[in-house]
Amino acid sequence: MKKIKKKGFTLIELLAVILILGIIALIAIPTITKILDESKMEAFSSSTTEIAKIIEQECQVSIIKNKRMVTEYRFEYGKSIPSIPVKGQLPDKGYAVVNKDCQVSFNLENNEYLSTKTYEEDTVNVINKKKSKVYGLKWDSSLPEGDANQYIR
Repeated sequence: MKKIKKKGFTLIELLAVILILGIIALIAIPTITKILDESKMEAFSSSTTEIAKIIEQECQVSIIKNKRMVTEYRFEYGKSIPSIPVKGQLPDKGYAVVNKDCQVSFNLENNEYLSTKTYEEDTVNVINKKKSKVYGLKWDSSLPEGDANQYIR
């Protein structure tokens, strides 16, 4: 009698493959999620750094042209007041203040991140509002007293 060769996989073999794929997914998904979160945070940091550079350049141009210098920029609903020439999406809310030396200080945020910079710092600090301990504190996006709507020159 001739033996019939069965082609295919047994149930045990299929379950083993599914189990291995599940283990790989358990390892890979958190790593991929972390990489995506870090990329989003870095993109927001780069965006706010670029905004600070543009504001500094506009300040320097106004000094060279002996024009009145804007010292306050507000960001609301993805727009800036006054408008700045920047590509890409602007922060949802916040403010930037420029001093007489064209140094920029700001607090800017979108739905996930808060970005801050003081006059003395060269770097931008970004935190994830949902994952940090300071999330839940009410952040006041109003300007410090005395800085609102001031112009020099």
